Amino acid sequence: MSMMHLHALRGCRPRPLGSYLKAIGVLRVLREQLDIPARGLWRDECFHLVVPFDRNPLLAFFLTEFRPTPILTPWNRDSFFFMRERDVERERQDPLSTIERSAAPRFTPLRDAIKIAEKLSQPLRELDAEIRKLRAPARSRGDSGQSPLHDKDQIAQLERKFRTLKARTLRRLAAQWRGSAREWLDAALVLGEFDEVTQAPLFGTGGNDGRLDFSNALLDRLAELFDLASGSPKDKDRACAWLEASLFGETRPAMQRATPGQFVPGAGGLNATTGVEAEVRSNPWDFVLLLEGAVAFRAQTSKRLAAGLRGRAALPFVVQAQPSGHGTAGLEEAERGEQWLPLWPHPASWSEVQALVTEGRAQVGRRPARRAIDVVEAIGRLGVARGLSGFERHGYLQRNGKSIFAVPLGRVEAGERPHARLLDDVRGWMDALQRSARSTNDKTNVSAGFRIAVKRLADAAFGAALRSTDRRAWQQVLLAIADVEAIQVTGQQFEHGPCPPLSVEWLEAAADDSPEWRLAVALGSAARSYTDDGPDDPVRHHWLPLDEAGRRYDIRTEGGRSRLKDSPRVVAHGRDSMGDLVAVVERRILEAEYGAERHLPLVAAPGYGARTDDLVAWLMGEVDARRTVALARSLMAIHWARVPPRFGARKSRRSELPEAWVAIRLCGLPFALGERRVPLDRSMVRRLARGDAAGAVSLALARLRAAGFRPPLRGATTDPTTAARWAAALAFPIERPLAEDLLQRFLPTAIQEAR
Repeated sequence: MSMMHLHALRGCRPRPLGSYLKAIGVLRVLREQLDIPARGLWRDECFHLVVPFDRNPLLAFFLTEFRPTPILTPWNRDSFFFMRERDVERERQDPLSTIERSAAPRFTPLRDAIKIAEKLSQPLRELDAEIRKLRAPARSRGDSGQSPLHDKDQIAQLERKFRTLKARTLRRLAAQWRGSAREWLDAALVLGEFDEVTQAPLFGTGGNDGRLDFSNALLDRLAELFDLASGSPKDKDRACAWLEASLFGETRPAMQRATPGQFVPGAGGLNATTGVEAEVRSNPWDFVLLLEGAVAFRAQTSKRLAAGLRGRAALPFVVQAQPSGHGTAGLEEAERGEQWLPLWPHPASWSEVQALVTEGRAQVGRRPARRAIDVVEAIGRLGVARGLSGFERHGYLQRNGKSIFAVPLGRVEAGERPHARLLDDVRGWMDALQRSARSTNDKTNVSAGFRIAVKRLADAAFGAALRSTDRRAWQQVLLAIADVEAIQVTGQQFEHGPCPPLSVEWLEAAADDSPEWRLAVALGSAARSYTDDGPDDPVRHHWLPLDEAGRRYDIRTEGGRSRLKDSPRVVAHGRDSMGDLVAVVERRILEAEYGAERHLPLVAAPGYGARTDDLVAWLMGEVDARRTVALARSLMAIHWARVPPRFGARKSRRSELPEAWVAIRLCGLPFALGERRVPLDRSMVRRLARGDAAGAVSLALARLRAAGFRPPLRGATTDPTTAARWAAALAFPIERPLAEDLLQRFLPTAIQEAR
């Protein structure tokens, strides 16, 4: 058994994209062309290669035996196939003709593929020549390319014929190309039914990135490295130095002037250095090897796995763009989606890596991952191939005008994400919102504010999926949900409905030790009463115009247009959190008076009422009112009928509730204290809201004395701001044990001593 050698390829790093693809290309070429037990792994931020020989034979193989994959684009008008027909390459060597005449064994796959492509693309080139001939007279007249009307119609007809013929040519190439040439075609394009063609983002738009044709670029790089006639290196020392720099990251010799395209963002070009534009230079081996690796990401197998999904989802580890989770997104769109590249820390053979990258098996439950957030969940659920340490995330973003670059968006480590499943509750709702936010139809009434709110929700959901144990991340999702609903109630995109019911586990995932959270839970669970069937008449109706079931918006249609019904119950409008709470309290008292009752019908889910120290913090102005109410708005969507009761006393750190506020709070409780029940007068709340604390306390004390209680004070007052907080605090329901504890100071002395 031969000795295995471990090579640290410092020039092949997880990012940028081109560097990662080089590593895959090296492993692929060694296994397929040498048939050796090559293995690879990612460690210490670079690719490690395990092969049965040392460094010198490795370099010698690429310099003398390596056979380039025939990456040819005979369907692209910017390729050498069309250029030589136009006779525009007079001053350049025609690499196609040179390779066709060559007898070098290393170019045998290229020669075979060129021969087939030359024959099958001939009708395309002839048709292109006819179109260019029609355009030529207008150009010669200096008419900016404008042709007579009859020429325009004829050109449009020929262009349609060109597209049809191109699709037919692609199918013929797929039928006749063999080996690595067919692998290249499968990696660049997915040929569907009815001449449908899906383009893989790795290869731009069918093998070209703007005006950069990958086939032309590859042939130019090969011509820099090798004598195309003999196949031997042009300058062996320089070619070897370039190869060592590409693989091992050693000191680079002078690079060639050439662009690496989308694969290496920042490698020169606009704003790459001081001045306006830097000269773009790259190592020819980098481009040759990264294309060898990109060919490994073929879509043939993954299309079957993703049956029924859009063409983009059929491509290995390519998902819809998620403009969040990184610091480069802004409001730009990654039209070509995102590429997620797997990392593995243990040696893997080429067959294992090939199965991984060609199938792209990222699953969320039983469905393939289609979006970035799906892949995060799949990693957390072990729905990807076992043994992965994480993924490098790349987005195909538009930069420098209209140029597309594969921009690194960060790494997602593999690991358990116990709460990621919670996003299933809002997945369908979020999808509908995002579709509307992307819509360009003026009739959809999509405002910039709505788009920003939906993006904020997508950002928050991605962050929660990524940091599943971060409670604040889940709270950010709840806050973003409240923002979306606040825009919907203004009449925008309400057709998608409010936030759907949330499972009980949200209370565990987002819970933290803050008064804002605990008060939000008390308010979010508040209802007229609780029965065995759950909450009756929850307070969500005061924020959203809902139907009787409380699951959908109440909509009416007028003149063929739908709009939200005006509901007198909706009194909280989101402009002033404190004012909203006061309005809810007043509305509840008014509705109770309609039923000839004199109390405040607000109760919390069993065990989730407000506790003393949180109420103290609220009354002292130490609580973020806006955050509390926003969290409560989303928590109102919790399926409270399924929340189990929470038993046992919760310790309070502080119990110095002002006796004046306690006097007001004991009025209008939704339950009786023994045989006594103190009615609540709406004027108390109104006085507090106006800043008249003394008047409100005086009324409350009078009600208590009339009910037989003995308040330990004759009156009290406070400043208007505190008075408003006192009124708003009535919206947080308290439970019977706390009420009985507060009542102790208001009982007659004899009763206190008896107890």
